[in-house]
Amino acid sequence: MLRWLKAHCDAILATLPAQRLLALDALRGLTITAMILVNNPGSWSHVYGPLRHAEWHGWTVTDLIFPFLLLLSACRCNSACASSAVRLKAVRPTASLFAMQQYAA
Repeated sequence: MLRWLKAHCDAILATLPAQRLLALDALRGLTITAMILVNNPGSWSHVYGPLRHAEWHGWTVTDLIFPFLLLLSACRCNSACASSAVRLKAVRPTASLFAMQQYAA
């Protein structure tokens, strides 16, 4: 009954590069799903308590979703930029954007 699903998953996994981290992709997908759920809870008058952001002091699980996404993105960028040549190419635009932001502030 589930043979077609296993065959479909095996076909997808066969096309992915060997160094791809599937757990990282799954966590990133779950994080995006959580972001959508937090930003669109259905009715704003009946929101489940933990899906609300903290008023000012403190935090809820909702407040940790975006930082978790940034952490996962940094993990992926770190593994993608393994060579120093790629890192050097990324440093110049990053430094120029940072300098422009400092100049504008």
